[in-house]
Amino acid sequence: MIRQTLRAALALAALFLCGAAFAQTSGRVDPEVASIVSEISQDRIAASMKTLGEFGTRGNFTSPRDPKRGIGAARKWIYDQFRGDSPNLDVSYDSYKVRQKGRIFRDVDVVNVIAVLPGTTQADRRVLISGHYDSLNIVLKPGVKPDSENATDASWDNEA
Repeated sequence: MIRQTLRAALALAALFLCGAAFAQTSGRVDPEVASIVSEISQDRIAASMKTLGEFGTRGNFTSPRDPKRGIGAARKWIYDQFRGDSPNLDVSYDSYKVRQKGRIFRDVDVVNVIAVLPGTTQADRRVLISGHYDSLNIVLKPGVKPDSENATDASWDNEA
């Protein structure tokens, strides 16, 4: 069960964190963790990125209540993904208010989705999973709409 939980958690974390974490014991990579990381699915990551892109822009000023578009819909989808990955994950929202200043044209709540996998043999150790999921309306190439369905912070034209 822990192997399945870690595999699912690491696959989703790879999407958000652009890196992998290795548990180390005595200066060596834990072979079970190395095996789990090697099984991360490129297809699942691509499907997750496609789904995030389908929410349109996920700017912090988009609706937190729209069930289909914007940051609120993406946030709920991520929360549901974490919840579905394992009953062992403690999933919650971590919210804080950013005050109006500079490019922040009004006060806004910024909400992270946090998943915590508690230790089983070492109760004081936990795996925390979170990531960056908002987006900016930046157009890098002419002719691309700011609300392009992209999973990254910037919209761009994929033509070579």
